[in-house]
Amino acid sequence: MPKRLDNFQTWVETLTKEDWDWWPFPSPKHVLSSTEARLGWRCRCDILRWQAVPASFAGKIAMLLRKYPLGSRNHTASANNPTSDALPTSAKADETSSLGTRSIKTLSANESSKLPDSTSSPGQETQTGQKRDYPRPRYIFLLSTTGRHRLRQLPSLYLDTTDFGQELRKAYRELKGFWRWWLSPYNFSHCDFVRFEKFCRNGFAHRGLEVPNTSQKDYYYNPRPALREPPVSPEEFSHVFHYTAKTEAVIWSSLGLPSYDIVEALSDDTVGCIPQRYHYLDERSNRKEDLWGLYVRERRSALMTSVYILLCLSPFFAFCFLYLGLFRGIFRMRLRHLRWR
Repeated sequence: MPKRLDNFQTWVETLTKEDWDWWPFPSPKHVLSSTEARLGWRCRCDILRWQAVPASFAGKIAMLLRKYPLGSRNHTASANNPTSDALPTSAKADETSSLGTRSIKTLSANESSKLPDSTSSPGQETQTGQKRDYPRPRYIFLLSTTGRHRLRQLPSLYLDTTDFGQELRKAYRELKGFWRWWLSPYNFSHCDFVRFEKFCRNGFAHRGLEVPNTSQKDYYYNPRPALREPPVSPEEFSHVFHYTAKTEAVIWSSLGLPSYDIVEALSDDTVGCIPQRYHYLDERSNRKEDLWGLYVRERRSALMTSVYILLCLSPFFAFCFLYLGLFRGIFRMRLRHLRWR
């Protein structure tokens, strides 16, 4: 059954040329070529992930693990490759994924230390003549397409990863609207780092995937320049988004369905990697300017698509039920009546 499900899922994605959200079923594992291997690891969010890599790369990882064996492992690791059956540990993956980043909480604490002491008097500040620096506000631009491009600005100065996930979910729900939120066959997939243009009042255009370079002094992100492209992976965006749905997670877990909120594990460095502008955008002005932020990507939900297919076929099923049940009984009665005559 799992093999048939994988084949069906792969066939659907190949036919539609889209990545589907197969929840509550696992995502398909596509067929590998002779030069590929599939590596699996458990990331810091405690979710088992798989990735197709060149077989030579998987062989080198297996060789390193055989050469430097670990005393204990806290997770399951395997590689579907004839030449290797080992893979990198989650600790190493975590170390790699967090390289070069800094906690936004630490930054906020440092900036808050610049605030004036409430116990000091104005006279003391006047005597010293020192000018205190207040932390500058920052905003994350979130762009989504619901008929047209729409923008939300998220204050992010003291935002940690959990709060960012809640604000992201709230903004996405507002941008999508009530009926689309509940009835749309598409749902949240991840966010892309994009450059977009404001060309008129409330008018925005997508200009491509891009992170602001170091010459853009109006934007904050850490580290500068970014060590990776994109600075935050699509899988991490998806995990942060679904992690905050605690109420829904309890419901799905009680039904025995998979849930994203299965562990208390979120990175402290996610928000710091996202470009944040130091001043608010006047969306009602007619001035043209380029902006950098996040663009919401969606993918088709297999669950909602199946529901709509069943709804479309429901008249046919109703007709078959009536024909096999009610109408066939009426026809038999009439045939018997004609025979008696």
